[in-house]
Amino acid sequence: MLKAPPALVNLKIGRLFRDYVVLSGGQMFSKLLGFAAFAYLARALTTSEYGAVETVVGMSVIGFKLVELGTGAIGVRRISQAIAPLREVLGAVISARMILAIAIVPILAISYSMSASEELPIVLVWLFAVSLLAAPFSHEWFFQANEKMGVAAFGPLLKMFVFLAALLALSPARNGVAMVGIAEILAAIAVAVYFSIATRVTMQTTNVRYAFKPAIGLLKDSAPLGGSAFVNAAGLYTPVLIVAALAGAEAAGLFGAAHRIVAALI
Repeated sequence: MLKAPPALVNLKIGRLFRDYVVLSGGQMFSKLLGFAAFAYLARALTTSEYGAVETVVGMSVIGFKLVELGTGAIGVRRISQAIAPLREVLGAVISARMILAIAIVPILAISYSMSASEELPIVLVWLFAVSLLAAPFSHEWFFQANEKMGVAAFGPLLKMFVFLAALLALSPARNGVAMVGIAEILAAIAVAVYFSIATRVTMQTTNVRYAFKPAIGLLKDSAPLGGSAFVNAAGLYTPVLIVAALAGAEAAGLFGAAHRIVAALI
């Protein structure tokens, strides 16, 4: 059996380490910005208002996992195996996520609005739910599959930077807790626009093919992976939702502040 030359092995190990540093560094800085944003909210808002934010964020994270449903991982696999052209794989993933978003967002918002306590601003629920409509265009996975780790790593960093900047500009303590939802929508749009532009400029991928049938086929493959990710997210954020439902927004604020630290570390 032929063995790879030591220089080639070292090159692959070096590339792996470099990619790991870039991706983990982007995640770390995005988490720090996120932690700063929620530390600001915890200081600026009342305990009940902060509890409402933590509750809706938990709902949003679970909703995002439902919209994603493992499609990114299947997209990476199809690109690595060269099963189809890049534009077809990208189009199938975006189409699949858009189908899920259109179906899930109203159900998520309506069901949670009906079951939530009176302390939870319904407008905040709807704003965070609407922000999930931008999730199909947040294709960090696409650049990871094409070894563009710097582009992929900058996406989460940009989102948290825009979120924090929007919070400081909109001042939810003065203008109402709904401003947190507006900040989330602005951050989601910024990331979607960034990845869309980067797809054209960096990968020269144009005329992306959106189609229903390939999207359904991709969802059949991704559902098991997506189901596992959904269970993990639900296990992490459901306690906040339970506390909010049983004990109210103020208790959720006290619980959510401690839970935020654990979730960030995980």
